[in-house]
Amino acid sequence: MAAAGAMVLALMAPVTAHAGTIGGDHRFGLGVGIGNPTAVSGKLYLGGDINALDFQVGAWDNYQEGYGYDNLYVHVVYLWHPSIVAEGNNFEMPWHIGIGGAVWEGQYCGWGDGFDFCGGDDDFALAARVPVGLDFNIQDPRIQIFGDIALNVLVFPGIGIDLGLQIGARYYF
Repeated sequence: MAAAGAMVLALMAPVTAHAGTIGGDHRFGLGVGIGNPTAVSGKLYLGGDINALDFQVGAWDNYQEGYGYDNLYVHVVYLWHPSIVAEGNNFEMPWHIGIGGAVWEGQYCGWGDGFDFCGGDDDFALAARVPVGLDFNIQDPRIQIFGDIALNVLVFPGIGIDLGLQIGARYYF
């Protein structure tokens, strides 16, 4: 148990500002993510490489009605990158945690009270989104490979939870 606690503290320990080009000279990345959601993915670093906005537009799979990406999905999330887990000559791997919001339009089913409307096609759901993940930043050719697991706390039309798991890649301009 003590080893697990030490590992968590080591991962959260602040480090000096990241010297790489992703988040420095090249602040905007665009790419795709697959999973839940499957989406066009953008990330904009805000004046350095510690704080960023992640935004995505795509589709969400409705597992309760069978597999099929039948929902329009949009999220905007503030991400904080507190430290680097690993780094080398041409790469760095920071971890991140964030908070933001997500909206679904279409046929949606969630887990919890008020999400029993799986049959319609003009449903709407709103959630707070809390992702945790890793970025693998390759400095030349400025590619970021990322992975997230996110807790979505559904607040409309009822209270519930949903999980998202996504991997993807972005190119930085």
